[in-house]
Amino acid sequence: TYTGESQKPTAKAVGVIKPDTVIINVTGAQTNAGNYSAKATSFSGENFNNYKLSADSTISFSIAKADPKNITAPTAKSIIYNASKQALITAGGVNGGKMQYAIGNGEYTDTIPMARNAGSYNIVYRIVGDDNHNDADGDTIHVTIAKKTLEVL
Repeated sequence: TYTGESQKPTAKAVGVIKPDTVIINVTGAQTNAGNYSAKATSFSGENFNNYKLSADSTISFSIAKADPKNITAPTAKSIIYNASKQALITAGGVNGGKMQYAIGNGEYTDTIPMARNAGSYNIVYRIVGDDNHNDADGDTIHVTIAKKTLEVL
């Protein structure tokens, strides 16, 4: 799984006669999520000079995407009608992707949803992972733009 650190597979020497020990060195480390090939390039250990690497010393390995981290959910704003479009929420945050928002069943976008009229709104958010992180489900936030109170003189 993706960690942000360089990773490579380990290789085990098969067919070593006891009490000999052979440690295989592998090159081809990778950092990002994906499918890769590494190669056993050398070895060391007790009596390792009595052995040789097989003709095909390639090792396939994968680094899986990680789940996003440090998710901060967006929060509803306290809003009163003012005849202008107003942001309905305060943005959330995530490491390993970005948040997208929609009003109800509308289209998801990267921008904070806005509305003008008094009423109730359901804001849905989701997390879209980057190349090294999975997508993740968000939640629904209920927001109300309150009606403006008129004074009677």
